[in-house]
Amino acid sequence: MEIQFLNQAQIQLESDEKLDVDMLDKVVQIMNNGSGEPQKIAANILARFKEQPNSWMKVDAVLEYAKFMETKYYALQILETLIQVRWKALPRDQCEGIKGFIVQTILDVSSDKAKAEAMKLYLQKLDLVLVQIVKHEWPRLWPTFISDIVGASRTNESLCMNNMQILRLLSEEVFEFGTGLTSIKAMHLKQQFCGEFEAVHKLCKDILENTDNVALIYATLNTLHGFLNWIPVGYIFEENLVDLIVEKFLPYPFFRSISVQCLIEISSINIDERPPIYGQRLVNMYRRVITMLMDQVPDDVDFNATYMSGSNEDQKFLSNLAQLLATFLKEHYKLAEVIDEKPNVIRPDQNDRNELKEFHQRGLDYLLKLSEIEDVEVFKVCLDYWNWLCVELFRESPFPQPPQHGLLDAFRRLREDRNESPRRRLYVNTLSRLRMLMINRMAKPEEVIVVVNEHGEAVRELVKDTDSVTLYKTMRETLVLLTHLDYRDTEIKMTEKLQAQVNGSEWSWKNLNTLCWAIGSISGAMHEDDEKRFLVTVIRDLLGLVEQKRGKDNKAVIASDIMYIVGQYPRFLRAHWKFLKTVINKLFEFMHETHEGVQDMACDTFIKIVIKYLLGLCEQKRGKDNKAVIASNIMYVVGQYPRFLRVHWKFLKTVINKLFEFMHESHEGVQDMACDTFIKIVIKCKPHFVMIQPGESRPFINDLLENLNGIICDLSHAQVHVFYEAVGHIISVEPEPAVKEDLIDKLMALPNSIWAEIIDHASSDVNMLCDAEVVKNLAHILKTNVAACKSIGAPFFSQLKKILMDMLGVYQVISSNVSKAISEHGEGVLKQPLLKSMRVVKREILVLLSTWIARSFEARAEQDQISAKTVIENVINPLFGTVMTDYLNNVPEAREPKVLSLLSITVVALKEQAAPQVPAMLDAVFECTLDMINKDLEAFPEHRTNFFQLLNAITRHCFKVLLALPDNVFVLVIQAVVWAFKHSMRNVAETGLEILREMFSQVAGLEDRAAAQAFYQKHYMNVLQHVLSVVTDNNQIPFVGLTNLSETMCLVFQAAEFSITVHLNPNSPQPALTLGMTQEQMAAANMEYIFQVIGELLATHFKNLSPDQIRIAIKGFFSFNRQVTKMRDHIRDFLIQIKEEAGEDTSDLFLEEKEAEIQKTQQEKLSIPGVQNPNDVVDDEDMV
Repeated sequence: MEIQFLNQAQIQLESDEKLDVDMLDKVVQIMNNGSGEPQKIAANILARFKEQPNSWMKVDAVLEYAKFMETKYYALQILETLIQVRWKALPRDQCEGIKGFIVQTILDVSSDKAKAEAMKLYLQKLDLVLVQIVKHEWPRLWPTFISDIVGASRTNESLCMNNMQILRLLSEEVFEFGTGLTSIKAMHLKQQFCGEFEAVHKLCKDILENTDNVALIYATLNTLHGFLNWIPVGYIFEENLVDLIVEKFLPYPFFRSISVQCLIEISSINIDERPPIYGQRLVNMYRRVITMLMDQVPDDVDFNATYMSGSNEDQKFLSNLAQLLATFLKEHYKLAEVIDEKPNVIRPDQNDRNELKEFHQRGLDYLLKLSEIEDVEVFKVCLDYWNWLCVELFRESPFPQPPQHGLLDAFRRLREDRNESPRRRLYVNTLSRLRMLMINRMAKPEEVIVVVNEHGEAVRELVKDTDSVTLYKTMRETLVLLTHLDYRDTEIKMTEKLQAQVNGSEWSWKNLNTLCWAIGSISGAMHEDDEKRFLVTVIRDLLGLVEQKRGKDNKAVIASDIMYIVGQYPRFLRAHWKFLKTVINKLFEFMHETHEGVQDMACDTFIKIVIKYLLGLCEQKRGKDNKAVIASNIMYVVGQYPRFLRVHWKFLKTVINKLFEFMHESHEGVQDMACDTFIKIVIKCKPHFVMIQPGESRPFINDLLENLNGIICDLSHAQVHVFYEAVGHIISVEPEPAVKEDLIDKLMALPNSIWAEIIDHASSDVNMLCDAEVVKNLAHILKTNVAACKSIGAPFFSQLKKILMDMLGVYQVISSNVSKAISEHGEGVLKQPLLKSMRVVKREILVLLSTWIARSFEARAEQDQISAKTVIENVINPLFGTVMTDYLNNVPEAREPKVLSLLSITVVALKEQAAPQVPAMLDAVFECTLDMINKDLEAFPEHRTNFFQLLNAITRHCFKVLLALPDNVFVLVIQAVVWAFKHSMRNVAETGLEILREMFSQVAGLEDRAAAQAFYQKHYMNVLQHVLSVVTDNNQIPFVGLTNLSETMCLVFQAAEFSITVHLNPNSPQPALTLGMTQEQMAAANMEYIFQVIGELLATHFKNLSPDQIRIAIKGFFSFNRQVTKMRDHIRDFLIQIKEEAGEDTSDLFLEEKEAEIQKTQQEKLSIPGVQNPNDVVDDEDMV
């Protein structure tokens, strides 16, 4: 029944008969509320009706007679499209008719308060349509628009409310969005709006001063908020606008949020070069805001509790208040801060200064309380200010370099206390409270998570650039700066927090985690000796005996005994806080003692107490969960202090052995944390593991490898890979090649034995490689090799050559099995677990080869370097017999995209030395891959991406090989590049333009100019037309990126102007007739030809463009070819013009101004020495 009705509706709507509005109503209802086939048909009918050239002529009937609002919205969409695209081409009487109809409709609806409220959304849609008209008409064709809307606003309050909305929408369109406006037109509209703003300002002021209509006042404040970031500042500071907002509206809850938003915009205004009265107005504004808060907000209010239990309006107000205080205190700190350079001198204005100082402190106090709100967005606003403040205070007096002598250190501490800058003293109390806040709220650092990839494998991924990590980085930077500003206060607060954890008064996982993240975050922020002291809690009491004895030797002996005894009794220390505090303080004193051995003993004892203290906390807490949390925090904190670890081998060894213990812990997350901490420490301290340390008989790496099986036996596969990568880092710094090779053999002994066993069995029964467990073991062994290779680098070749041929054999067998399965059962078979595992093995083989090739040329030590010849003969050549042949002959679904990635990595690593291999690479992968991806823009996405990355690498490093290809093959390369930048996959489209730019750069730099000119003559015009097809495609711009496209356009048009010396016009005279032409004459002829071709293309495809628009667009492409920013703006303006039908009157396009700008840019370009040919420059002698 519905479908029959829809068929009738389609006939009626596509006919020239009078529109049946009731029928249209029903179609719209089916489209909005229906489902299935009827809904699709209805949507298609409405889309086709909308595209009819004269459908807009029926809008008035729809708006008047339609029963449903959805139908009226649909009609307004038709009208909006007409205004955006065809307005300028309509006869003036029709434009005036539409304008008058929309204005009258708005007046009818908005003049009646009840009607306006009931049809609120409809009225908003009408307002948007009117603003689109105004953008075309005002000021040239509707010069009285502002006076009309202001005058009408004074006749009716309901109408006035809607007019405020129209003015705000117009402001947003002109000053913020610029939708559909060329850059020159937007500039003119901005100037016009500013010039006519006085009438709007007077209207707003009259409303705020005189009306008692709450809704109208709110609408006016909302509109003002949209104006404040662009109106001339005199309207703000030379009138009573600020006073009205602060005194009349801010105190009332209904206006509170919008008033604060207005004050935020006012606080953002830079008044550095403005009259002093502006600053006074801002200070008065701030005082009144703080006074209002003091009157309405109790001192003991909990902002966090208020926020969490408050209404949306309460939350909005607190969020806006945080933004206001942070903005004012940051942008106008010079006005707000009262710094007493000479505190004992009384000034005439001392009372005012004291009062302002109190208000400033109050603002900081409120911002600290707002920072406690447990909402991330509110906290980010506050954190931004605190971070800025700490940077400012630190910049005044940066952290001094570590002293080289204990006496100098003492003087440094004394000087810091006495000579602290007055500005820092102003913030001492605030910063102290901020430190505790930062410690309590410290965000979580980056973490490793386990995810399942598309192959069904559990893999570890480092979570980066998440909101949490970004927040952590900002907080870490802030806390580091706070530590620089007063390391003692930071240390005391962290110590107090740790003690509160130990005694249980503040015990919780969250508190312990945030504390440890905070402690770890300030690593390196203190002087090294201060950092040594910091790593635990503090005490005070044992050492009366030391004070009684005389003589340095006696003191040193007693001190050593005390330290030994104290270090041996951690249980007693944990139970006696005051005693522990005294001991630690005494250790700090001993760290300044010059007697031999005392400082080392003090540091060793201190760190021993620290770790035992934390481990004691671990033992003290019952339950695996508690122990696991504490253990993970110990590992995190220790991992953050590599500088300490590097100079204390015994402690480093203890930590590593403790991590090995944690690797057997079954509690969730502990093993991951142990592996992550191990690799983190190893990367920072790796040389110490291959040295023979004092008291050791051999390097630690030997002990580690000897016990390797016992260490990793309880780890998962993913954790084993992390462990192998960590050990690889250690081996990589071994200086002796023979020793390094021996260490690699020992490291890989276990996986090699399993690998050999599998290969031996497979050589007698190849079907063994179809066993699921065997395939998984192969994948694990290969990933283990990849992990070790990643960190060892080029020297891993000794291991790679042992397994390379077997590995390629496995690749061939497994690939054959996969291909056979696909041929027999179709592509769906790839979803089976066994086939997935087989593809993982293939992929890991390719990853291993890619990893080693990428690392083979990174070797820093001469003995680790491997020649390109070795790489080619031992790795690359065997690939051609297996991997690339397999890729060429396999079915498309079984081709591994990592093959393309491997080849691009090879080209990048070998650079121009890869040139001899490139033809064979292209023979194996180019045409067969192109055939896979040229059917559509979506299939085989990974192949697609890797294919163009390979082309990019070859273009960058072996471009001459491409030029030497047969013409028919090179044409395919060009077509592939063009195909790339027409993709809807952003990374592919961007890579396509990158390849094209690289091609043009390479051609411009060729020594063989004949080859360069041949390239231009064969391919330039074809490439240019394809690039222009993207430039004129609004749908493709988001995928290639406007800046990316602008850079490409610059290079392409630079080539025509400065590089091409052959005729591009196929109908140009014979070479013999053009021998006498200079390069500039040839360039001029080519530019004229390009101008003609582009002009014809644009005139053919965009009949809405006038000849002047086309001419100026092309001139801009040439003139702006050295300025990417101007080229981007020019393309953006051009995209706006091609969407609109210009009509006969093009004055609002300001073409003369645009042409003058282009001419000026061209003259500036030619004025650069060397750009213009000296033979074309007219000098004084030529005038004679």
